[in-house]
Amino acid sequence: MMAPSKKNISDPAFKYVAPSDLRFDPSNPRFAGVSARYSQDQIQDALEKEPHYAVQLVDSFLENGFIDYEPLVVRHEGRHYVVVEGNRRLAAIRHILANREKYADRSKRLADLERIPVLVFPERSGTQNEKEQRVYLGVRHLFGFRDWPAESKAR
Repeated sequence: MMAPSKKNISDPAFKYVAPSDLRFDPSNPRFAGVSARYSQDQIQDALEKEPHYAVQLVDSFLENGFIDYEPLVVRHEGRHYVVVEGNRRLAAIRHILANREKYADRSKRLADLERIPVLVFPERSGTQNEKEQRVYLGVRHLFGFRDWPAESKAR
């Protein structure tokens, strides 16, 4: 019988973090390269509008909170985490938290959004880490996540 393996220090880890500790990934292919020069606030603004429509997620978060079994996928980078998968969800959550007074009477779940679930890939370079992220994300996309707008795919 094989002994159970110990968790590899470089394995992804599930945890809860404050949205303020998360950063949008300006190199996310969904943005088609145009956001590489954008600030985090500019990316937030772009995600809320066409063609990404992150604000469409607001009602769901107000009604249901954040569903723990669909964590954001992030990579650890310095003192922050960069969102690899889930930029729209982060934008919706930040929108809600920035407009608390607007949503306070519509939801009892605002406090649930103070710390949200993430799957943290370790801060390390190399093709193995990138491959692990691609495999994980590929499996997630097989189960029906929102398509990218055609214009973003084309770029």
